[in-house]
Amino acid sequence: MNFENKNILIIGSNADLVRPLASEFAKAKTVLLTYNNKKNNIDRLNISSNTIIHNLKLDLNNLEEVRSFLKENKINFEIIIIAAGVTDEQLAMFDDSDIETINNVNYLSNSMLVEHFSSIAAKYNHKLDIICISSISGIRGRNKNIFYSASKSALNSLTSSLRQKYVHSSVNIFTVIPGYLDTRMIKSEKPNKLLVVSPKDFWKAVFKGIKKKKNIIYPIVECMH
Repeated sequence: MNFENKNILIIGSNADLVRPLASEFAKAKTVLLTYNNKKNNIDRLNISSNTIIHNLKLDLNNLEEVRSFLKENKINFEIIIIAAGVTDEQLAMFDDSDIETINNVNYLSNSMLVEHFSSIAAKYNHKLDIICISSISGIRGRNKNIFYSASKSALNSLTSSLRQKYVHSSVNIFTVIPGYLDTRMIKSEKPNKLLVVSPKDFWKAVFKGIKKKKNIIYPIVECMH
């Protein structure tokens, strides 16, 4: 994927996953990184001074805040990466407000973002690549993360439907289905090392899948080929 002189938007910029993209960001025109509770430290990386890096607090659990962001944003992005997510296990669990948080962060806010930017790009024939990072849990539910699984399943269905809607437009929507990623998220688990993909290999696999024009990308499969 070509980042050169592009405007990039990263939603939910987790440092572990975003860090390997620093060399790609150095080629970009503008990079807007959104974060929730903790500012992403990507601005500390060695990125070309020609690249404009913005950090923006965006709470995906606050739908009004998301609407305001969409209304106020004036940048025409060429690449958007949706990487936000929260699991059942990450929350105190469990009451109705936690379920609402999971749905807002994993699905509702992301659906608003993807549809908003897709519709604008399609209307003005503006090329846009959207990479939605989902989860294998969205295909095969897990009893430890019931509502996370359900929200990711909804995200998978959304991206599939939007691909059909914008199939004849300048918009490309890719759904990435990772398994275990070597990040802080799996610290409490002990998965088979053969099933764990590093953030660096993850992006290599994603870009490899995009080059092959795959709509749905399984990084673990791409890493094996």
